[in-house]
Amino acid sequence: MTFGTIEKTGQIPIVVPSGLKYFKRHAFRSRCIIEFGRPFKPTKKMINLYMSGEKRKAVTLMLKELENRMREVIMTAPSYNELQAIYLAKSLYLPKNITGFTPEQENEMYQRFSKGYNAMKE
Repeated sequence: MTFGTIEKTGQIPIVVPSGLKYFKRHAFRSRCIIEFGRPFKPTKKMINLYMSGEKRKAVTLMLKELENRMREVIMTAPSYNELQAIYLAKSLYLPKNITGFTPEQENEMYQRFSKGYNAMKE
């Protein structure tokens, strides 16, 4: 779809990866949170590959980049209460007035809080 838009309009769209964080993945109508990753545009290399007929290579590169950015925003927690505890711990550890973290670093902190929380339960 991204490359089709470029082909038709000549404009390069922005892609925003997102991750769903389910509280009970296997339960019907489970609660979830959606988190958005860093927006990005296809690179010139991807666009040139697509326009030169190597569509499969271009799409593969695009999907790999999208996968990497989606992994930045994915986190699992066994329950809603535990996910809330992870977010609370993060907010207590890093007050909102502290800046300078990239989205990757912030998500890595969530992952570490989640692992620490799970280790404390055992």
